[in-house]
Amino acid sequence: MRRRKRTNWKGIAGFVLAALAALALALPFVVPLKSWFPQLESQLSQALGEPVAFDSLRAGLSPQLYLEAGNVVIGRERDVRAARLRLYPELLTLSEPTRNLRSIELDEVALGRGAIVRFFTDRAIEGGVQRIRLGRLRANRVKLDLLDGRLGEVDIEATFGRENEVTSLVVDATDRKFKLELAPNPDAIQIIFSAQDWQAPILPSVPFERIHAQGQLIGKKLSISEFTAGAYGGDLRGGLEISWGDGYTLSGRLRATRLDLLPLLQALRSPLPARGTLDAELRFVSTADTAAKLIETMKLDGKFKLANGTLNDFDFPRVIQGAPRDGVRGGQTRFEQLVGNLQTGGGAYRFSGLRLTSGLMSAVGNIAVAENGQVSGAMSLELRGSAGVLGSTVLTGGTLRDPVLLPSGK
Repeated sequence: MRRRKRTNWKGIAGFVLAALAALALALPFVVPLKSWFPQLESQLSQALGEPVAFDSLRAGLSPQLYLEAGNVVIGRERDVRAARLRLYPELLTLSEPTRNLRSIELDEVALGRGAIVRFFTDRAIEGGVQRIRLGRLRANRVKLDLLDGRLGEVDIEATFGRENEVTSLVVDATDRKFKLELAPNPDAIQIIFSAQDWQAPILPSVPFERIHAQGQLIGKKLSISEFTAGAYGGDLRGGLEISWGDGYTLSGRLRATRLDLLPLLQALRSPLPARGTLDAELRFVSTADTAAKLIETMKLDGKFKLANGTLNDFDFPRVIQGAPRDGVRGGQTRFEQLVGNLQTGGGAYRFSGLRLTSGLMSAVGNIAVAENGQVSGAMSLELRGSAGVLGSTVLTGGTLRDPVLLPSGK
């Protein structure tokens, strides 16, 4: 006869007691929570240093205990909105004066212009005992009201210290093409930016193979001490400063090496009729009422070198060999090297100190292109041969889309 298995009453009692204890801890979050609205909103507002309001509140237990608020509005300017906010508390702190939130999640977020900067620099965190201590915050599918939304959707993750101060913030594109890392210190916000296969919003037609930049943000001024990038088979290196208030001001320096010039000019929709491999050292400055217009108003000043290229619609060899009285149109000049200085502004270009080398021919001079596309200037040409040196001076005229070369005196 088989002995009947003895029931483990101690184990069952222990399990029941544990379940009752867990239910007792979770009960305040599971019952209707309408009475929590004013208290929770005010405590979150104190912790974030910005007003917080929401329309609905409910609790859940899977995969862990959480509170979920709907239609959330954050900020004095009401410029942070989320379809859903989830709070994950640490259960052992629920009965303490300060409740710890292990994590906060926001979904379908609209983030207004200036909200991130204000969150770092102008948060008015109330003194006294913090009723809620923040841990980690994650915002998913965030739409930024910046550059007409051309940055696309991003995910944002932030961590906080014991006084609810921001200790780090990471902005990561949802397509993982760029990442922005921010770390505040007492004097500034340190910044690291990286990107792969990315098109910058203010240069939407220029594909960057890679970008890495680091700098700092102080108030309404962003200083990038060093950036490197890859584009059009070459490398870019430089630094910049951008400030904003009533408008935007941008200034900086740029060094380009081994860039394929033709696709760059095509991307910028520039009518300059040149191609070759570009090296350049430039300084730039721009002011505009919006960030999107900074490229349009930019002024450049510096020196450049083109190697193994062509100058279309400027046929210097034909001119030096003899040109008709009405000048030379069309054709091209192939060169081993073209160097000079460049100044741009207001849609105009000035090329000075030009020196071109093309086999036995050389040319020096200056060419200017007015805002309306009118071309002016002069080049001194020399062609070396077995019979000696043949020289000529050519005047440039016409327009950039239809230039004409006239021998001096005609």
